[in-house]
Amino acid sequence: MPTRIATVSLMRNEADIVEAFARYHLQFVTGMLFVDHRSTDNSREIVAALKAEGLPVELRSANALSFDQTQMVNAHTAEAATLFKADWILPLDLDECVHGCGISTPTSELQHHAGDRPVRMPWRTYVPTRVDDQSEKNPFKRITHRLKQESEQFYKIAAPSRLLEGNRYYIGMGNHGLVARHKRDRVEAATAESTWIAHFPVRTPEQYMSKILLGWLSVLVKDDRNRKDGYHWKRHFDRIVQQGNLRYEDLESICIGYLDAPDGEVPSKLVSDPLPSGLLDFTLTNPVPDTGSAFANAMRFAEEIAEAYGKLRTAERVNSKRHRLKLGRFFIGWE
Repeated sequence: MPTRIATVSLMRNEADIVEAFARYHLQFVTGMLFVDHRSTDNSREIVAALKAEGLPVELRSANALSFDQTQMVNAHTAEAATLFKADWILPLDLDECVHGCGISTPTSELQHHAGDRPVRMPWRTYVPTRVDDQSEKNPFKRITHRLKQESEQFYKIAAPSRLLEGNRYYIGMGNHGLVARHKRDRVEAATAESTWIAHFPVRTPEQYMSKILLGWLSVLVKDDRNRKDGYHWKRHFDRIVQQGNLRYEDLESICIGYLDAPDGEVPSKLVSDPLPSGLLDFTLTNPVPDTGSAFANAMRFAEEIAEAYGKLRTAERVNSKRHRLKLGRFFIGWE
């Protein structure tokens, strides 16, 4: 019996890639659940068009101002498993492609695992270059070079659905691992031998700037934020604020140091390694991506944050006044 796989993906202003992401993965996954986090472009419209076409995609919304990836993903894993009767859950960002070498489909390796422990797949970062055909709208076709060696090897997890039942495990921050709530339940992940994740974090200047500006602001409003949350976004945020508009030609150096490499330090040479053409043999047919201006997106979000802050301060003043009146009545009555 074929292994059934469902993806869970957070989405925010991903109009440039969401259709390609869906059509690529639906060639070998059973269904896809998208969780939209306050998109202001037409990402939702594109997903709705895919669903109307009859494809097995579902759309949900997460409207909190803050970005808590762990909470948002885990809130929907059980639903995805039930909707698509999935044996495995793949928590994928929309800038990620599952890729397999020398196997029938990118996820066929999972069929050889018993499903009693998660499987981790290494990340490989793809980098925009000056030789890219910028007329190609599919990012997975346009961007064909990747780092020969990652500055630090990260992994993404595939989780057996049965381990996500109940409350013993949850998918950890960044979808990098499966976390046991109690030490006694810890389980070591297997490492994929033929499967890896092609990562496309930087695709166009507007996409990159919008992602960083909104991402960092969303991290800042978390009420339980720790110092490591979005730490690499802060560096990119400062760069955008200082430099302003970017060109496509600027993206190569930015992407090479996207996570940890200091600016100007090149951790690896690039190699040409395009995704298999057979899996990219589809046409993008849904609404033309309307990504909008990165700075307009950031200003709209900043306005929403300011408005929410104003309402919070007003509520605090009202509650404080009510508390003082209540205390006054208590002491007057006592006297």
